[in-house]
Amino acid sequence: MDNAEVQELIYLSRCGSALAMRNIYAYYYRIMIKIAHRIYANQCRVMDYDDLIQIGTSIFKNVLCSYRLDGGAKFNTYASVCCTRRMQSAIKSQVRRLSYLSLDEQYKDSSRTLFDIVADGSGDYSPEGQCHKEEMKLCIRECLSHVSKRDRYIFEMVRMGYSEEEVSRQLHVSIKTVYNAMYRVSKKLKSSLSLEKRYMKKDVM
Repeated sequence: MDNAEVQELIYLSRCGSALAMRNIYAYYYRIMIKIAHRIYANQCRVMDYDDLIQIGTSIFKNVLCSYRLDGGAKFNTYASVCCTRRMQSAIKSQVRRLSYLSLDEQYKDSSRTLFDIVADGSGDYSPEGQCHKEEMKLCIRECLSHVSKRDRYIFEMVRMGYSEEEVSRQLHVSIKTVYNAMYRVSKKLKSSLSLEKRYMKKDVM
C-alpha cells in the first residue's frame, strides 16, 4: 500500500467510514508491532512486550488525528516516530519509578551496608553490637512480614547473590515483576530503617 492509498484511507476514516478505519488501523498495527518488537529486543528490561503493544495501541487515535495529510511526511514514517517516542518515554518513566534502594548503600554513619544488615554478616562481637544487630534483625523481619510471599522470595534470591535476570528465569516471571518486587521490598526496608533510627534517637534522649 503506497502513501497515497494510506492517505485516502485516513481521509475516509475521518469522514466516518468504519471500513476505512479498520483498514488504517490494521496498517498502523503492523507498523507498531515492528517498533515494539525492536524496542523490546534491543533495550527493554523493565516492561513486558504486551505493555509496549498496549502503549502503541493506545496512541492510535492521537496519531491518526495529528497526522497532516498536507504535511509531506509519509504516514509510515510519522507513525513509527510517534510509537518509538511514546514507548521509549514509557520505559524511561518505568526505570525512574523502579530505581529502588541500593543494598550497597552505607547504613547510617557506619561502614556496614544495607546488604550486610539484611544478610546478617559476621563481624567482631560486642554486647552492644550484638544487641543492635538483634534489633535490626527484628526490624527487618517485621518489615518483610508485610510484603507478599513472592516479593519476599524474590528479595531473598537477590540477597543471596542472584541477578534480577537469573531470578526472572528461575521463577518464570518477567523482569518487570522482579524489579517491581525489589522496589516494594526495598522501599519498606528503607522506611523501617528510618523509623528504627528515629526510635533510637528518642531512647538516647
